[in-house]
Amino acid sequence: MLKKLLKYEIRATARLFLPVFGAILLLAILNNIFFNFNDIPDFAAVLTMMLYVILIIALFVLVYVVMIQRFYKNLLRDEGYLMFTLPVRTWQLIASKLIVSIMWLAICTFVTVLSVFIMAFSLDLLREIPEFLRQLSDFLAHYVGISEVTLFFEFVFLMLIGTIGSVLMIYAAISIGHLVGKHRVLTAFGAYIGLSIVEQIITNLYFSLVGRIYDHTIPYGSYGAYQFGYGAYDFAREFVGAMHMIVIPTLIITVIFSVVYFILTNYILSHRLNLE
Repeated sequence: MLKKLLKYEIRATARLFLPVFGAILLLAILNNIFFNFNDIPDFAAVLTMMLYVILIIALFVLVYVVMIQRFYKNLLRDEGYLMFTLPVRTWQLIASKLIVSIMWLAICTFVTVLSVFIMAFSLDLLREIPEFLRQLSDFLAHYVGISEVTLFFEFVFLMLIGTIGSVLMIYAAISIGHLVGKHRVLTAFGAYIGLSIVEQIITNLYFSLVGRIYDHTIPYGSYGAYQFGYGAYDFAREFVGAMHMIVIPTLIITVIFSVVYFILTNYILSHRLNLE
């Protein structure tokens, strides 16, 4: 049933995003043309670039607006009467909203990066790609090992979990806001601020404890390797090791908060549902 919920959610939101994606890529192509042809008036080039920047900003604002709107209207207002009569568990409803929100955030990021490449593309750049790939291959062969690859994937996973956690915090705040009879939007906003403060306090205490456990091993070890002449390569190796010691605890606390927000949202929608 989760697949059906995902399909329904994607179809309901795609009609909002696809036209914006098309407009951004079209403006990227126009900007590329204006960059490479001097006969184009400066006014037209500036105008298309301004429109491009505005659309990029609007795109990411749209993602969060749609994310909040779909959760709020689809689960906590009139549509909720229908959604909660479906033969699905509450966690599946939450998961469908979450997965589709993360999917659109990822696609928005991809479209943005792609549009930048389109604007920067030129024949000279195309001719330089083989040399760039050769140098990149040499660099990876000499300086990148399993530790660096692991760190890269740790960062990617941290970004993913961090994004999931931020979305779930919004869901939890909206759910808390619907525990009261009046001023639900204001309460949800206050709940979001409250959750952010609590998360910040706990995170600071957590890293204070982690810092004591790792006492002197992160900053002084890396600095010492460089200071006493072990060389930049050894310094880089120690730096990668130090980053592992930072990223892994960050992953742990981020996962914990994400799970807490999911459980809190699921509990409120399952046992304390208060539809408008």
